[in-house]
Amino acid sequence: MATTKSFLILIVMILATTSSTFASLEEMVTVLSIDGGGIKGIIPGTILEFLEGQLQKMDN
Repeated sequence: MATTKSFLILIVMILATTSSTFASLEEMVTVLSIDGGGIKGIIPGTILEFLEGQLQKMDN
């Protein structure tokens, strides 16, 4: 459970610190890294699914 909380906090920190930086960049590079397979890969996959849905809502 602590790992899940740490992962979510990390995502929030990344989004909060990079949102203003992205606005000033002419070219954006996106890097996706998911560590872990099997049961460890379920949590990041679920989070990515949620983020994808939220981003699609923002595009519409």
